[in-house]
Amino acid sequence: MSAEVFVTCVGLVFLVLLIWAFRTLPTEGWQILASVPVTKMGSHRWKGLNITFYGVFVSLATMVAVSTLITLTSAILIPVGITILVTALTLVVGFSASKIVAVLVEKKRHTFTVSGASFAGILATPFSGSGSHTDFRYPFRCVHGHSLLNRRRIRPSCVH
Repeated sequence: MSAEVFVTCVGLVFLVLLIWAFRTLPTEGWQILASVPVTKMGSHRWKGLNITFYGVFVSLATMVAVSTLITLTSAILIPVGITILVTALTLVVGFSASKIVAVLVEKKRHTFTVSGASFAGILATPFSGSGSHTDFRYPFRCVHGHSLLNRRRIRPSCVH
């Protein structure tokens, strides 16, 4: 299967999923997945932890995105260890920023914000992969003696 067919198929699957999600998930029945009791407050009262569908879907989306990233970067010969390192650094920055932005911008102490994590992750990604922690050079120009920008064959000793 060619790369174009693979990416097109994955895109179509995600398109169908997004169309379903935008129509279904905002309804009332899709807000709380479960409530886990934490402490007993009285004879008939409990303090609980709500697990939302939104949180589960964000977790699953992160897992699918990282899996797809590992698959696609492996296809262009970027070592899995490098991909995992860059992803882990980006996620650590994003998770930390989601709490910090929620406190500073939204003035909410007991929540996280996806927008803060996204913004910080976008800013951090170029720096997490460009440090001196590795000697690896990204193969942007060639893979297996073929140019990534066009289909013509080029010399095996490609310049990175």
